[in-house]
Amino acid sequence: MDTFDLIETPDRITPSYGGMALFMILGIGLLLAAWFILRLTNAQRDENLDRLRNMAWFMIPFGLIWLGFTSYMSVGDIESARAARRDVVGGNYRTLEGCLDYFRPGAVSPRRSVLGNERWAVNGHPFSYGANQSRFAYHKVEPRGGIVHRRSKVRVSFIHDDFLNRDDIVRLIVVQGACPPAPSAPNP
Repeated sequence: MDTFDLIETPDRITPSYGGMALFMILGIGLLLAAWFILRLTNAQRDENLDRLRNMAWFMIPFGLIWLGFTSYMSVGDIESARAARRDVVGGNYRTLEGCLDYFRPGAVSPRRSVLGNERWAVNGHPFSYGANQSRFAYHKVEPRGGIVHRRSKVRVSFIHDDFLNRDDIVRLIVVQGACPPAPSAPNP
């Protein structure tokens, strides 16, 4: 039996502060680069420097939009993690158990879309997660050592994330080889 469990350790339900910091630093870096370019090339006139200044003027609104979007997503992720921890501590989660209705292993190196997500369902309820996610919920795909396989019997506890409109797995107990092979997942 393989287990992933955040219900017993709700303090592990945290947002991805490292990812947030990285994206904030990139946005600040864009603005600083634009400021340095404009400051250093201000007194000089040259066709190449004019192009560089035009690029800097483009970087300013792009950097501001980048920081605004990153801030919005960061606040949403922080609130989402707080709500998830509250739900787990309060016992406000659903649990389903059974053999898989269908299964599609996730991609080892997925693109930035959901096409590489691992997808499976139990009792008609679908789950989808990818190897590129950096969230607290279970997201380890089969090719990278994930515990869900085609012949798995699962007991899955999950909460709904209103911010991202998806279900986050907070406990997953898997018995390997306990079921007949699940058919391939339908196309997304």
